[in-house]
Amino acid sequence: MARIFLALNGKQIKSLDDLKANFNAKQVLGFYKVKRLQAWLEEQGLTEILENIHSFEEGLDDETLLSMLMAVFELDDAKIAEVEEQIKEQEAAEKAAAEEKEKQIQTTAVLEESSSVDENASSSHGQHSDFNEKNDEDDSIDEFSPVKRIAETIVSLLK
Repeated sequence: MARIFLALNGKQIKSLDDLKANFNAKQVLGFYKVKRLQAWLEEQGLTEILENIHSFEEGLDDETLLSMLMAVFELDDAKIAEVEEQIKEQEAAEKAAAEEKEKQIQTTAVLEESSSVDENASSSHGQHSDFNEKNDEDDSIDEFSPVKRIAETIVSLLK
C-alpha cells in the first residue's frame, strides 16, 4: 500500500498531533478538497475523525468547511486564533496583490495612451510647421502638456 504523504508548513505530518501543531488553513482545506486528507486519515486509522469529515454536506463554502475541520481536529483556542490570523494575513496579501495588479494595468493603459499621444503629436507636427516656426514657445508648452498629465497620473497611481 502506498503511503500518503502530507506536508504542512514545510513539515512532514506523521501523526494527528503533527497535523494539529502545523495546521495551515489553506493547505488543509486544499488536501480536504482533493480527498488527500481523507486518505491520510484512513491510512492513519483515524476512523472517527474520517467519519465526521465524511458527514460534511456537499457545497459548503470554504469558511464553513474550515470551521468544521478545526472543530473535527479539536484545535485549541490558541491554535484557532493563530489560524484565523493566518487567514487574515493571507486575505490582506491577496488584496494587496490584486491592488498592485490593478495599478500595473492602469499604468500600462496610461503608458499606451502616452504612446498614442506621442504618435499623434509626431504625425501632426509636420502639418503645422509654419505655425510651429512662428509659435515655438507656445508649441513646446503644448507638446509637454500631455506628458505632464501622464506623469501626474502615474505619480497618483503609485501613491
